[in-house]
Amino acid sequence: MKKLLNVIAVSAPVILTPIVPAAAASWVIDSQDVLGFGLGAATTGSIDISGLNGNVDGPSVTVSASGGLTLQRKSIPSLSRSALFETDGGSISKVLGTSAPPTGEINNEGLTFDFSNQVFLNQLTVAHLYPAGEHNDSFGEVGVIEVTRANLSIDSFYLRPDSETTASLYSSLSFTSADLVPLVTVVNLQPAIDGQNDGSDGPGDIVVEKSSQGGPGNQGGVWQILGDNLFGDFVSMTLRGLDQDNIGGNTGDSDFSFVAAGGAISAVPLPPSLAIFLSALVGLGFLSRKRSENQAL
Repeated sequence: MKKLLNVIAVSAPVILTPIVPAAAASWVIDSQDVLGFGLGAATTGSIDISGLNGNVDGPSVTVSASGGLTLQRKSIPSLSRSALFETDGGSISKVLGTSAPPTGEINNEGLTFDFSNQVFLNQLTVAHLYPAGEHNDSFGEVGVIEVTRANLSIDSFYLRPDSETTASLYSSLSFTSADLVPLVTVVNLQPAIDGQNDGSDGPGDIVVEKSSQGGPGNQGGVWQILGDNLFGDFVSMTLRGLDQDNIGGNTGDSDFSFVAAGGAISAVPLPPSLAIFLSALVGLGFLSRKRSENQAL
């Protein structure tokens, strides 16, 4: 028995090593990566993120459009991949949506990302999300992020542009200050403007939009949400479009596109009962060793 306990005491650190969560692996996947794995199919199949340049031990992910729709691309002004924390350089000029009109954008039907592991995000980037008045939108658009947890519960978050260059993330369609999601930052990578000086643009209007008049011209409405853990741990994410009056189906006011997402595989916590059991074994082993040393004196 003493020999057994001594063996446990010596080997316990080895036993514990694979159970203690390792440093979280990091990864980024963008629209260009997805489009390269099967443009035109309702489901791209499984993309192994760890096989993409600049990623470390990422999960695999299946990207799918519902209702028999296919994946489609849409253009934006060129966007540096370094802005998406990519390490393989270059730029992105195509973003991802579905075949439902407007083609290349995501409406209420949704675009789903199913992960092989439980993950969390520290960045999510979308495009073509405009406030009221821009691109003929009667109502401001809202990007809906739906996450499914490991226990199959679902939580929703809402990204709403407040102007052409500012946006906020909410936990409710009430859009009140109490609903603001804490500890996140929303960065505008390209202004949400249509390049027109037509007097109908939304709040916070950029007065000169036409490039011929010194303005930036038509831009992609690109927004990046940043934070250590944006939506908590989840196994699936669906992006849907709505507008600020929650009028689903009005595709002119409820659409946007996917640009990129990045994060890590969630660390699996040590079960409390297992931790207590192993701690007890370690304690017994060291106690037995101490007794053996005392008897030898």
